[in-house]
Amino acid sequence: MHKTNRKISRVKSRDLDSNWIVAEYYLPEYLDLEQKIKNNFNKKLKFKQIAGITRVTGFEVEKYLKIVDEGVNYLRVKNVNDCFIDYTDMQHIPNDVHQIFQKSQYSHNDIALTITGRVGSAAIITDNKQDYNSCQDVVKVSIKNKKSIDPYYLTVYLNSEPNGRLLKRFNSGGSRPRTLINNVRDVKIPIPPLEIQKYIGDKVRKAEQMRKDADRFKNEAEEIFNKELHVKKYLNTTKKFEDKFTFVKSIDLKTRIDSEYYKNEFIYYEQMLKGIGVQKVYLKDIAKSIKTGTTPKAKYLTVETQDIYFIRVENVIANMINLNNILHIINASDLRLKFIYKNDILVTIAGTIGRSAVLNYDRCTINQNVAAITINKNQGILPHYLAFFFNSILGKMSLERASTQATIKYINNEILKSVEIPMIRMEKQVAIENLINKWALITNNSKQLIHEAKQDVEDLIEGNFDMSKLDKIEKEAE
Repeated sequence: MHKTNRKISRVKSRDLDSNWIVAEYYLPEYLDLEQKIKNNFNKKLKFKQIAGITRVTGFEVEKYLKIVDEGVNYLRVKNVNDCFIDYTDMQHIPNDVHQIFQKSQYSHNDIALTITGRVGSAAIITDNKQDYNSCQDVVKVSIKNKKSIDPYYLTVYLNSEPNGRLLKRFNSGGSRPRTLINNVRDVKIPIPPLEIQKYIGDKVRKAEQMRKDADRFKNEAEEIFNKELHVKKYLNTTKKFEDKFTFVKSIDLKTRIDSEYYKNEFIYYEQMLKGIGVQKVYLKDIAKSIKTGTTPKAKYLTVETQDIYFIRVENVIANMINLNNILHIINASDLRLKFIYKNDILVTIAGTIGRSAVLNYDRCTINQNVAAITINKNQGILPHYLAFFFNSILGKMSLERASTQATIKYINNEILKSVEIPMIRMEKQVAIENLINKWALITNNSKQLIHEAKQDVEDLIEGNFDMSKLDKIEKEAE
């Protein structure tokens, strides 16, 4: 979206908001965006006119919050992603707490919107079989009249770059971005005709179905992995462990003599694999190389598309490279880069430890918080299986065991080399790899549809939306 280069705003007294007499509120980029919305939309309403916007209070959370293993889904900022709920690291609250937090009880087609930290991320509740609640950093949006507002269109608009800028306009300052709920209620929402809303919303609905299809492939891969390595048995057994000490036979001692290396869950894991006949290999014995990179000076980095990707921790998610907010290297000839290539396995070794994915691109580089593993061929380990292992509970446990630190904050290359990898049957590794490749392809196609939907919103605001798209859809329907 085009941004203005003007540095000065001239505002007439009638256009001043008595609640906001601060210069930042009237920056040219905000005024120009408001003018575009005014020019290109016949209908614009304050958010509170089209939806109820509520949240649980910080006082209620502090007084009543309880986290349990099973219960009502409890949404935090990290669970609210690009149009959909991210169930990774989902917390749960008991039903009695859910009943107390009435203002943040979600229904089908309600929208969760973040107002702290990553301000402006929105996800629609597509599941009508589970209960949802949220913390004070996430507000619940309940559309008042779904006949005039498509909830999927609204979800896309809330995630769009223009809305993000308008919400940023209300940031209350401090080291962590935050927008007050009353300011969210006053944000202007452009309302296009219903047929345009449906056209954009249908892309999100299609993306949602594609995600469900993709998840089936991933679930199949997990079933194979869990069955081969008896993961359910491991979890059911280790959660009952209460002893604070471990007896270790001399035959089971290795080069490590520190007590942390011989926790009960680690010993049981070894015994379990031995009992089911699964052999382990050290990563150093199957890796051709393990390397990390460095972070170049800012002048060598850009958000503009270039030939070389610069991959950081936030770009490595479980079993996939996330290209959102990816940086690129410019003037690479001036740098001594460590290049990584297609089929290298990336593992995060700082910050969020142990996320792993196989690289699908050539000529990339990484920073110091990501390790790249190149596997020797014909060693009995496939790249996607290895990444899948690192992302599993067993993989994270293995990284914890290999680390010499009480709490893992950083893993160096030597620690990685000492991680033991269970070698399941090759046909099962192939099956996991095929399923993960299908999952990744469909997931990326789903993300592309969301990107297109957000681009449609930006085109509407810029006055560049191609109305012939609607005619094409109608003809295809006929």
